[in-house]
Amino acid sequence: MKKNESAFRLQIAPYLGDREV
Repeated sequence: MKKNESAFRLQIAPYLGDREV
């Protein structure tokens, strides 16, 4: 996993909500 992906996931985490942790 790349750093960019990690940061991206952190940004989409609150957006997706409980859809994907």
